[in-house]
Amino acid sequence: MENRNLPSLKQQWTGLTGQVKNAFEQPRINQLPDSDLPELRKLLMQLFALTGLRNENFPDKIQTDLLLNFLREDLGNFTISEILLAFKMAIKNELEIDANHYQAFSASYIARIMSAYTEIRTHHLKSIRASENALKLETKMEHTQAELEEIRKGYILECLVKPFRYFIRTGTLTFGITPPSIIYKTLVDDLKIIELSKEEKKRIYDIAIERVEKYLGRTIENMDEYRKMQILKDRVAKEGIKKAMEFEIKSHCYEITVKEYLTACRDKKIDFEKIITEKTGYEYAK
Repeated sequence: MENRNLPSLKQQWTGLTGQVKNAFEQPRINQLPDSDLPELRKLLMQLFALTGLRNENFPDKIQTDLLLNFLREDLGNFTISEILLAFKMAIKNELEIDANHYQAFSASYIARIMSAYTEIRTHHLKSIRASENALKLETKMEHTQAELEEIRKGYILECLVKPFRYFIRTGTLTFGITPPSIIYKTLVDDLKIIELSKEEKKRIYDIAIERVEKYLGRTIENMDEYRKMQILKDRVAKEGIKKAMEFEIKSHCYEITVKEYLTACRDKKIDFEKIITEKTGYEYAK
């Protein structure tokens, strides 16, 4: 039985989803021994530095002890890595909150950031589980039609329907660990929802080339990254950008195609879920 464009085996967790996954898999704060209290103190100092808290506004000893207790008692189900990731996202305006503490670092401030991060984490972890379930399909030798349809229905829900709902609600379009190539092949080859003319394909390809050229031309300060970039540029000079960067160009093409289509659905108020239902027969609760 054909797997109908489900994700390939042994995908790499990358990007924000990979960061969320890696941070989530670290030991929980409530699992740390008392001897690791210095690690929590170090965490607080890192958060002070990240958020620009001035020295004169650092919490005193009593306030610091209260914050440490808050981390253990109220945020014990998080990992230290998750808290650091949440704050880094907050200061980069990647969480839908005001990350300014106005020089008053408090437990409520920490709680506000972690609450916003929890929503992001839940979205990415659900996407991970959905893709892992899809990957299991390729490891089985035999499947009933009902099993295949159930897996496919779940894949479309978690990797198409829910990301689109999240996009409508937040303005952020992400497919978690599922590569744009898989989303593209599902929408174009499997469901045949997206149809592109030769002119559209060329326009998208040209945009992808521009993105790759911009990537190659960016300023790099890290010496190791600079050496790697020089090797890549030498390869481009020798083989030409279309051959040397073929994989990257295709990846951009897939991403541009999918994002443009779903953005058009949002902006033109096209019922994307209705189209999914018409193509698959699957109906999903709102």
